[in-house]
Amino acid sequence: MDKATQNVWDNCLIRNYGFRHKMGRVVFLFILETRPDLISEENRITQEGFDYFDNLELRRCKDRQWCGKLKFVKYKQSVDDFIGSHCLPLLLALADRKITNGQIIENISAYKWVRHNQKIRAKSNYRAKKKGLREYYDKNGGEKGIRLEIHPRERDKRTDWGTVK
Repeated sequence: MDKATQNVWDNCLIRNYGFRHKMGRVVFLFILETRPDLISEENRITQEGFDYFDNLELRRCKDRQWCGKLKFVKYKQSVDDFIGSHCLPLLLALADRKITNGQIIENISAYKWVRHNQKIRAKSNYRAKKKGLREYYDKNGGEKGIRLEIHPRERDKRTDWGTVK
């Protein structure tokens, strides 16, 4: 992996924080800085550009997919949400503004980046659901169905803002 390419990715990611941009814009700016020949005349990334981006071994970028490959698929997620879901300390450092972006880039390896794994997520969600259903069946004597809880409102209107004057 090329350190200069990784540095360009980190700079694009940090520079676009706080502007309500989507991650697709970060990828576009990254390709524009590294390989501007992969941008079409309509200012869109060509298929070769997507292939080039997927073949790079960038850190702080890709997640593990169902098949086990590393791939970037979060084009429509905002930059703030992307950083927050993968590295909360980095998000807090960016939001705090006591540290400049240059200092964050110099020490970016100190922030632990968590890679999402879709296969493990689905497996753990399935196991939790299965365990919850088994506990429900055991508690209700094997009876199938759903639990219905009704939470009635208060009879007085002290908390109803429609009647408060």
